[in-house]
Amino acid sequence: MNWLIVTTEQNIELDSINAQFKDRKANAQITTDGTLVILNDLLGDDYWKDYHNFLKSLDVYEKDPIWPAIPE
Repeated sequence: MNWLIVTTEQNIELDSINAQFKDRKANAQITTDGTLVILNDLLGDDYWKDYHNFLKSLDVYEKDPIWPAIPE
């Protein structure tokens, strides 16, 4: 899987795009290093076509994300 970096400002833009739809919400996830990332695979899916221009503007996350542990 490939991931894209979402900055704080870009996350606000993502929230704005999400607000336009009732049937879909793309969300960035935070890694243990504090980076917000979103799945690059959404670019290949027509369901997410309204997000493609936004996603194309993001930088690639060059690492494998490590997710915070889920509390038990």
